[in-house]
Amino acid sequence: MDERHGTRCSGRAHERPMHLLRSAVVAARVLAAVAALAVAWPLLPDVAGRRVRPVDLQKLPASVVLQTNVPCSGVIEQTAGRITIAAATVHRLITLAYGVSCGAATSLELISGGPDWMRKEGFSIQATLPQGTPLYTFQQLQNGEAPKIQAMLRNLLADRFQLVLHRTPKDAPIFNVYFVKEGKVQLAADQTKPGQAPNPMASPLQVGMDRVAGIVRVRGDAVPIRTLIMAGQVQEGRFVVDKTGLTGLYDVQPSVIDVGPAVFQAGFSAWPQMMSYLGFKLESTHGPVDSIVIDRLERPTEN
Repeated sequence: MDERHGTRCSGRAHERPMHLLRSAVVAARVLAAVAALAVAWPLLPDVAGRRVRPVDLQKLPASVVLQTNVPCSGVIEQTAGRITIAAATVHRLITLAYGVSCGAATSLELISGGPDWMRKEGFSIQATLPQGTPLYTFQQLQNGEAPKIQAMLRNLLADRFQLVLHRTPKDAPIFNVYFVKEGKVQLAADQTKPGQAPNPMASPLQVGMDRVAGIVRVRGDAVPIRTLIMAGQVQEGRFVVDKTGLTGLYDVQPSVIDVGPAVFQAGFSAWPQMMSYLGFKLESTHGPVDSIVIDRLERPTEN
């Protein structure tokens, strides 16, 4: 549908009630406390059949802060039949709903317009999902590969925040990624079963960094090439375009990559060095990318 008229989820008739709280950025150790308060407080039904709960600032733990300058804040978890998003900015929700890297959107200013609070205030959402909703990983949601959750978020933003937006191209720095050398990245033997991390919200690509020694350790079992590429889009703050032509699932051989401490001391990402070691070539250029312009956005009301 036309985004100027507010995108709607096609399965709206099957959606179940959604709870929306206005809150703030919370540390992981206080999320349980906020959830406990949410259960105890009375709900105010709204005309859309969803429920909105105001936050009593006097009852929040002292460690909870109501303002944040971190546009990409938020903790996201999906379990069977339920999704919980804690203290996420509207900026973050828009990037998830429309499949845009939050890091790139922030550093390249790919979301423009809208009030200042959309990047500074956090909202917590608990939703019961329709039966049969796939159990997506966080990596899939972040990569724009969770269509049913994304449709739900677009519907939420349009209904509860009155979001109206349009897209326009914008010139931005880009990395084109090519695959030039086999060896460290090989086609997985089993193409039917993607790799799974012990924590479903984590990435199956395992990357560890020793910033003092200047070492990066990486391995992955049956991961899509897009997982490697999207890691760069998050870390580099620029659009990364897949020019590899590789499809299917790939094993990333366990590797220890010496990038040197200076990379980390200077505040740079080690992703380009890691990709080069694994057999990829990065081409730095500029080109048009989709940007989002906010035409209308309002705080959710209590009724």
